[in-house]
Amino acid sequence: MQELNNCIMDKTELTAPIVGGDWNCTLSKKDKIGGTPWKPSNHSNLVLTTMDMFDLVDIQRVRHSKLRKFMYESKSLKMKSRLDFFLVAKNLITSVKKTEIYPSIAPDHAAIYISLSWEGKTPRGPGLWKFSNTFFKDEQYVAMIRDTYTQARSYYSYLTDKRLFWEMMEMEIRTVSISYAKSKAKSTYHREQEIVQLLQEYNNLKTELRSIYEDKGKQAMFRTKCRWVENGERPTKYFFNLEKRNYNKNYRRTSTAR
Repeated sequence: MQELNNCIMDKTELTAPIVGGDWNCTLSKKDKIGGTPWKPSNHSNLVLTTMDMFDLVDIQRVRHSKLRKFMYESKSLKMKSRLDFFLVAKNLITSVKKTEIYPSIAPDHAAIYISLSWEGKTPRGPGLWKFSNTFFKDEQYVAMIRDTYTQARSYYSYLTDKRLFWEMMEMEIRTVSISYAKSKAKSTYHREQEIVQLLQEYNNLKTELRSIYEDKGKQAMFRTKCRWVENGERPTKYFFNLEKRNYNKNYRRTSTAR
């Protein structure tokens, strides 16, 4: 935390910082369920001190003060907690458009999401574009650059100044590279949103299926006229097997009587 504080203080031009990630601690009792009882730790106190020093707020808690939604789950400890969150400058609260928790590919952590709206403020420019060397492994991109190079070389063949010729070649390659990168990023974003939606649907279906199994288990318990209480567990399979044995026993008795 000291390194983070030093980093923020060194950036004197920062007036509205946003800091996020896995803080490895919870800030309040609302952020934890199960496991050992919650209590403040030295680390959580340091985070709260940093928030106070730089006028930061836990935006998820500000926007959803009563919501108990967790990012981390430990099945072995039977515990859920909210270890991942964004700390946002207080003067940015009104600019935060949405804050949410989504499923992720991580085995035990969810993903935190935040979006900001700058409407009515300084218009956004084109930004700084940086070439990603991962494109060198993209066969489609490599083929496109080769075609662009061949066409541009032919088009600017009349130039005798080698430096000017090279600058024009760079311009052509840069233009097609930016266009390709934007198209690739847009396609990746849409695919990401599709996957996030599918994961949400999967979680909803998993919850619904668990509810169906629990209902079946209760019905089997009723039919077997048996009660089972052990640390709150619901041994659905046990009751299904018991119900099957009772049915076979009654069937054999009926057959013998005939």
